[in-house]
Amino acid sequence: PSVSQVPVAPNPLSSYVLLLGSSSPYVLLLGSSSSYVLLLGSSSPYVLLLGSSSPYVLLLSSSSPYVLLLGSSSPYVLLLGSSSPYVLLLGSNSPYVLLLGSSSPYVLLLGSSSPYVLLLGSSSPYVLLLGSSSPYVLLLGSSSPYVLLLGSSSPYVLLLGSSSPYVLLLGSSSPYVLLLGSSSPYVLLLGSSSPYVLLLGSSSPYVLLLGSSSPYVLLLGSSSPYVLLLGSSSPYVLLLGSSSPYVLLLGSSSPYVLLLGSRSPYVLLLGSSSPYVLLLGSKSPYVLLLGSGTETCVPSRCSRLPHSVPRSIPGLDRLCPAPLSYQCEAKRPLIGYGSLLLPVVITEPASLTHHVPMFSLQMWLWLYLWHTVLYLHTASLLYLSAYTLIWAKGPQPEGQLGGDLG
Repeated sequence: PSVSQVPVAPNPLSSYVLLLGSSSPYVLLLGSSSSYVLLLGSSSPYVLLLGSSSPYVLLLSSSSPYVLLLGSSSPYVLLLGSSSPYVLLLGSNSPYVLLLGSSSPYVLLLGSSSPYVLLLGSSSPYVLLLGSSSPYVLLLGSSSPYVLLLGSSSPYVLLLGSSSPYVLLLGSSSPYVLLLGSSSPYVLLLGSSSPYVLLLGSSSPYVLLLGSSSPYVLLLGSSSPYVLLLGSSSPYVLLLGSSSPYVLLLGSSSPYVLLLGSRSPYVLLLGSSSPYVLLLGSKSPYVLLLGSGTETCVPSRCSRLPHSVPRSIPGLDRLCPAPLSYQCEAKRPLIGYGSLLLPVVITEPASLTHHVPMFSLQMWLWLYLWHTVLYLHTASLLYLSAYTLIWAKGPQPEGQLGGDLG
């Protein structure tokens, strides 16, 4: 198109030409060596690279190699050169660069030695490690070696470095933290593929295995009511896996207790409401009730349960869901006196709805025989104790005895 020369004063910077047409408010710097256009108006010191494929403007001055995206809504500048896809926030005090593209709201600290990106906005002091495979952000500042996962729904921070798989939940309302040192006993593993968590605190008594070197385990979720906590400081222990037939749950809220160790194959449900005693092991799959009768159900198709479990144990249906058949036997009460238990079990095959009468003639005979033997044994012990005491002292002189009485 034809151009008209703008009347100018004697000024070396005033040799501009105006592109004709109301839709083109650009001015072109005269001279074959200068292919820049300038936005009309003294308040706009930007120049535009000629050509429809280059929508960038350049700040006038040889010392300023930045280009600005056209449009008032885009205050970003781009480093000149095809190899530099970064944009810089305008202003001398802003050394941040932004990755080009509307879907990438990250800014990068200028300089090859600084591979961190910063979220735009003064209220967001987080930086992001460059690269699509690294979704971590770093808190700005040399004294803060924490990284934060991008996204408002993920308030986790991660220690920088591949060798540090620890995370910390940001915010006082989140009691889950990961061990950032010996003084911090809280831990949480990041990632959907890692369902292991450790919560050492009074409000959360559940812990989960954090690796082979950590013997603390808790299966999280309502479908898994079993817990394992191996350690003297942690009194909660529940069966984990078919290979471990022992269960211990010490605590007022959990009345189930198993004596750990191969020498003690008995399981006692502590508490007045649950007086069951279960004998674990393949040779003795019996459940005995102290003081009354009970019923034992042996699941025929469940490898994760002990050989015999009480029907009333919570979580049995969730652990071994249907279809699951039970082979049940009604058990006579176990005769007991104090801490002594008579290892006599009278069993009768029964169905799930069949219950054996409690105190039959045979049971009364066993009870009478047991108490008779116990009374005779106690009386003989008392007699022997008194006789031994008198024989050890021997006869006492009359004067000494009278003096003692006086």
